[in-house]
Parts: sequence; C-alpha cells; structure tokens
Amino acid sequence: PRQTRSCPSDSGPATAPIGIRLGPSGDDLMERLQDLRDKPVTQAVTDQVHTIYQLLAADLRSNTVDLKAGRALTPQRLRNAFRASPGRGGLLLADDKWHSPEAVLRGPRIFGEYRVFAPHISGLEPLWALLAIPEPSAKDCVEVLREIARKSTPSPSDRGVIVMAFRSLGSRLIEFHSQNKTVAAS
Repeated sequence: PRQTRSCPSDSGPATAPIGIRLGPSGDDLMERLQDLRDKPVTQAVTDQVHTIYQLLAADLRSNTVDLKAGRALTPQRLRNAFRASPGRGGLLLADDKWHSPEAVLRGPRIFGEYRVFAPHISGLEPLWALLAIPEPSAKDCVEVLREIARKSTPSPSDRGVIVMAFRSLGSRLIEFHSQNKTVAAS
C-alpha cells in the first residue's frame, strides 16, 4: 500500500519561510469580490462575500513575509480596490448593496435603518480598520437623533435607536472629557 502525506491546509510556520502559500492570494480574493458584485445579491452571495472578508482579514494578520516579497496586497492597493469607481459600487456589501468604505460605519448597528454599517462579524475589525471605516462619531449620533426628532411619532425601533445613540454619545463625551483632562494636566 502506498503511503500518503497530509498537506497543511494553509501556509503555516513550516511553509511561510520558503515562500509556499496555499489558498487564494489577495488578488484572487479581490477578483472574486468583483465577480460577486456583478451577481444579484442572494444569501449565497452574501455568505461568499463574508468568507472572502474573513480570508482578507486573516491575510492581514499573516502577510508580513508576503508583503516583503511583493506577493501580498499592500494596504493602499486594498483600500483602492474597495473604493467605488464611476458606474460601479465599492466592494463592501452591506444591507444588500455594494458600498465604498467611506459610505459605511463599523461596529454594532446602533442606528438601525438610519445608517449603513459594515458587517459586524468577529475577526473583521482589522480589515475595517485598514479600510479606514469609522466607528459612529458624536456627530453621527446627533445627526441620527435629529432625523428621528423630525418624525411625528417615533416607532418602537426608533426608540431603541434613540437609546443606543444617547449611550454612544455619552461614551464619546466621556472619552473626549478624559482626553482633555490628560492634555490639560500635561
């Protein structure tokens, strides 16, 4: 009987130093996202997109050797690839539409239907940070609260958004106050 050796499922410590990388490259993943952007958004497409985002985020944590060798997507290339271009949406799928990173926020969806948020999935924070997707700011909180205030009667979901917006605004003000205390003390 012939003996077979198992192959590791991804590039690990044994293969990285000699330049062997198993699995799709960053360029392959970006090309796949571009292909998916041209398809109707279904649950299957959304699931594939989320998997690609997770692979890209994992690649960010382990691509130092590849970056030095010129085989990995640089942060700038990745940011540019995600941006929208004339006639084409960006490569960030949120709320069943393709967006540019500048058009969304990151973190839990505290504003409900009032703002678009990047998918809040464990492990994607490094990718969202690299793409410079902001967390909701105090200004965002105030703008959403004003939008709700213009309605004649807030819905039950609006009341939940109000609570979350005030909580977020409160934590932003506390951060701002403590930063100012630190600056004043120096």
